[in-house]
Amino acid sequence: MDIFKIKLFLKKGENSLLVAKHIKDFKPSHGEPEKLYWDYWTITISCYSMLYCAKALILTKGYETHDPDAAQVALGYLCVPGHIEKEDLEILNQS
Repeated sequence: MDIFKIKLFLKKGENSLLVAKHIKDFKPSHGEPEKLYWDYWTITISCYSMLYCAKALILTKGYETHDPDAAQVALGYLCVPGHIEKEDLEILNQS
């Protein structure tokens, strides 16, 4: 198990979530993009936060993924065994 990478992904996930919270609470000034566009970035950063945490969990199981689709499949395979489709496993094998 690569403890350094696991801790790094967890730290990235936690800090990304803090950044997302900061942007969510941000009040744009006159001349800046309206709040809706800041909210889009909050969602994007939050998704990356979840991805980083998922990658940490996957690493604890002895695997590593390099894209979000593979991470989603790996989570299903490693954390909810017996409920994953063969086609999904092929995506994991390709990553």
